[in-house]
Amino acid sequence: MKKTRRSGSERKLARQNAKLVYDRFCIDLSLLVPDVQTDTPAVSRFTKFLEPTGLPAIEVPLGDIAFHEHPERLPVIGVRMPDRYDPLCFSALTAFMSEHHIRPFFRPIFLLSGCELLPLLGRYGFAYHVLSSDNDEEEFGYLNLRYLMSSARDLLDTKLIWASAAK
Repeated sequence: MKKTRRSGSERKLARQNAKLVYDRFCIDLSLLVPDVQTDTPAVSRFTKFLEPTGLPAIEVPLGDIAFHEHPERLPVIGVRMPDRYDPLCFSALTAFMSEHHIRPFFRPIFLLSGCELLPLLGRYGFAYHVLSSDNDEEEFGYLNLRYLMSSARDLLDTKLIWASAAK
């Protein structure tokens, strides 16, 4: 493969574009492009999005296995589940889906730590979010703004992990 040389103006334009992407999306481009220098301190990628934007919340589907007359009236609750295939996780998920199919009482958004279970959840039309930070408070605040998520619970023991301050 032939390597092409960039002129000085092309390199300058590439640096400006990289800086623009970093400022807009909070991506640390110095990891991707070694010659890009950023003088902005490292911040969480959710910091910029914790202020209300005026955009409507993203609709969270009920899932393909359930029906409700007015699903928009049901609260959105995050369900954190372990990202691994084990019998305990699947028995809890099966119990949830059986109850959700008969009598849906909330719109779930599954909170995962990896991508292993995405095909399963996508097959049934559920919403999901892959957790990416150790700072759960900021990320749950972001999910609250984007999806109007009122709380988050653990799938296995149903313990409350997070609740919105505004009730």
